[in-house]
Amino acid sequence: MTDLRTILPTAAKVAGLRQVRRELDSGGIATAVLAADADSVLKEEVLELCRSHGVEVLAFPSKSELGKLCGLDVPCAVVGLTVPTKDRPGAEDARGCLPRSKA
Repeated sequence: MTDLRTILPTAAKVAGLRQVRRELDSGGIATAVLAADADSVLKEEVLELCRSHGVEVLAFPSKSELGKLCGLDVPCAVVGLTVPTKDRPGAEDARGCLPRSKA
């Protein structure tokens, strides 16, 4: 099993609710990563969007660590690992790294 903390820094991804929503609508998200300490309203929106698009959601311990692993200077509540293409690493490596979100 690969650790999500190893994959996130180099994986092809989008960060933040707006970008994740846009990519979900275009079919570009393979897996979403949701911080456990994210706002409950945001969690519900992400979970519903992912459910409606058939996208798996992985839980991550904190927004601050998620942001840092994604190379951001600010906390990040949600990250979408984009659909793999020949030019970027596959999001399928992230599946099974951490438990699914229960929120």
